[in-house]
Amino acid sequence: MKTTNHLLLIWVLSIAYHGCCFNQSSTSQSIDEKVKQRENQMLNDIRLCFINVEKGEFMESSTKALDDTADFYRTKIISTLSSSALEAYKIERESYDAWRAFQATISYEVVSDVYQLYAGGSAGASFELRHHYDIANINATEQEIFYGALSNTSFAVPYNEDPPLCQIDSARIKMCADIKYLYYQHEDIGPDGYPLVCNTPEKMKSFIDKDFELFQKWMTDREKLALLLTKKVRVIYETNTAYWRHVWLEKYLGHYINKRD
Repeated sequence: MKTTNHLLLIWVLSIAYHGCCFNQSSTSQSIDEKVKQRENQMLNDIRLCFINVEKGEFMESSTKALDDTADFYRTKIISTLSSSALEAYKIERESYDAWRAFQATISYEVVSDVYQLYAGGSAGASFELRHHYDIANINATEQEIFYGALSNTSFAVPYNEDPPLCQIDSARIKMCADIKYLYYQHEDIGPDGYPLVCNTPEKMKSFIDKDFELFQKWMTDREKLALLLTKKVRVIYETNTAYWRHVWLEKYLGHYINKRD
């Protein structure tokens, strides 16, 4: 437990320090590079946790620290924007918050069941925690990058890939079909059987459909905000949006647990 607390202290202090020093340094890293850097640091630090309870606590606290970082930059962005761009940003953040809140349902109802279908066992909780961490990592990183561009203190290298929503939707449809197929390959399945799956494929599909609906609404609001930004800032913001679409395409292709056919 002492090891976990020590690691968490280092994690929180490093993020806080980084947040307070944005005016003293700039970065040329693209959003995907910066997200991966934070992820690699987390994976390196969590190796020092030797029991699952400590690992779970570390993941939860790491996610909370990233959310705090994102909130720090949200406040800074609100104080920087004005007029219609400020209102558009507030609407965009409301859409993000609604989608993010629904991820609690996705992780508990879908990610856990998908893991049971493909692997079984008790490690599903780790995938649930990782699901939340991934989102918090990207959100904190993109809010930091967005503020850096707005304040003219740093401009990240643009992210290149940009999958359209129709491609993400196709991946969603295929994922739901794969889940349904695998579910009905098992004879003894459900809360009292094995795999220990709590929801039917139809119920899981309803959750996934809602996830995509909220994600699509959020992407639309991001596009509206982008139109109100200066050209230089818009390039950065739109590439952040493209990265979110890329990540969610990968989430669907991997059935939320990085599973690949």
